[in-house]
Amino acid sequence: MIMKFFLRVIFIFVFIYLGWLFNDIRNEFSNIKKVNNHSFSEILPFIDRRISKEKLQSCSELKGNTVGDVLASIIDINNLFKTNRMSFYCMDNSCYITVSSCNKYKQSECGSRILHFNYIGKSIDNSSFECIDTP
Repeated sequence: MIMKFFLRVIFIFVFIYLGWLFNDIRNEFSNIKKVNNHSFSEILPFIDRRISKEKLQSCSELKGNTVGDVLASIIDINNLFKTNRMSFYCMDNSCYITVSSCNKYKQSECGSRILHFNYIGKSIDNSSFECIDTP
């Protein structure tokens, strides 16, 4: 009888903990949605926009110098993996389209490619596009 009581108490605590955990995770995702108030489609009119050499220096093995070339390389890197490793997020007036090339068992061989750009008001600053590779 005492054992059943303890099992019920443990069971209740586990459900309280899981409820708290679920609520915490849900709040984190709602915060991300609030931060990202721009749409990926807003970048499409800039596909042919050339990026200056200074803003492409860190991107190795890139086959072009336009926003579309950088986006294509991000999609190509993402296609090397079975899971989606792309993300798009904005904080304040800066936006990032990223792809991670980290392997689970080889963290030393980890990297990402980032397309960064800024907004001025509600419009994209067409001179702000930058490609960044991280080791």
